[in-house]
Amino acid sequence: VCSRNIDLLPSDSNTFWKVAIKNDIENKLRTLNRNLAIQGELCGPGIQSNRYNLTDQDFFVFNVYDIDKGEYLSSNERLELIEKLQLKHVPVITKITLNQFLSINDILLFAENKSYLNKNSEREGIVFKNVSTQESFKAISNKYLLKFE
Repeated sequence: VCSRNIDLLPSDSNTFWKVAIKNDIENKLRTLNRNLAIQGELCGPGIQSNRYNLTDQDFFVFNVYDIDKGEYLSSNERLELIEKLQLKHVPVITKITLNQFLSINDILLFAENKSYLNKNSEREGIVFKNVSTQESFKAISNKYLLKFE
């Protein structure tokens, strides 16, 4: 278990470890007999002001890295694996091509909407990920920024 910058020693009082244990992530990964690293977002009470008003802390996967191959799993592989492991994935809103947008403003407007995690909350934004490569970028909602930043 790691935070953004450091490996975390096992601890019953650490939120990252509590959520990893609750989701049985270590045992689930061991059943695969693969050397994988899962990256995700920790959300819920006590985390970044719980802006989505979740009732419990949870983990939402957004990347899986195959350590032995030195590459990330494709979108389809990642989604299949996370479903198999019965973990939660960050909401996937749609599959689109960027040429559907005429301007950066169109992308920012698309980012503005209610959260899939809580329909009463503004979503922070949208991450656009290339399904063939690991290129990605995040469009942050202006409504979200005005409310929280």
